Amino acid sequence: NKLLRSDTNPNGLSAKTIKNLHGVLHKAMKQAVMIGYIKVNPTDACVLPRVEKKEVSFIEEDGIKALLNVIKGHQFEKVYKVDLFTGMRQGEILGLTWDCVDFDSGILTVNKQLQKEHIKGGQYSLVSCKTDRVRRIKPASFIMDTLKQQRIKQKEERLRAGGAWCNDWNLVF
Repeated sequence: NKLLRSDTNPNGLSAKTIKNLHGVLHKAMKQAVMIGYIKVNPTDACVLPRVEKKEVSFIEEDGIKALLNVIKGHQFEKVYKVDLFTGMRQGEILGLTWDCVDFDSGILTVNKQLQKEHIKGGQYSLVSCKTDRVRRIKPASFIMDTLKQQRIKQKEERLRAGGAWCNDWNLVF
């Protein structure tokens, strides 16, 4: 509990992180009890801090208009726009592949995410989504049009790059 973030310890850990740490230690200690290394699991006596869910807030219409004006012409305008109007997580949108974009039905399939592997020296990989559940999103038609523009732009960039082109994962962004 001394690790918990508070007014006196602003660099501390969140209650959720402490709960996760406890879970790992609890499982290890449970195994130690099963093997006979210890008689009692000391983590059973821990009193964990209460995890409070933050209330989700949304951008108001004026804020959306202001954001769209700010990103207009930016090199990442399309990714920001798709993100804003689909609610996809950062890893999901960066892991979106063209085979998950169905222009005919206007549906995006979210089944993987781009993730940085800390163990493998910071390499990126495509992994299953957090919940392993496949989500289907039917965004507004202007978002599908934005994705069509991205597809055209990407094909133009591929032609310009020639043999130097590399998009082995078939990523949209």
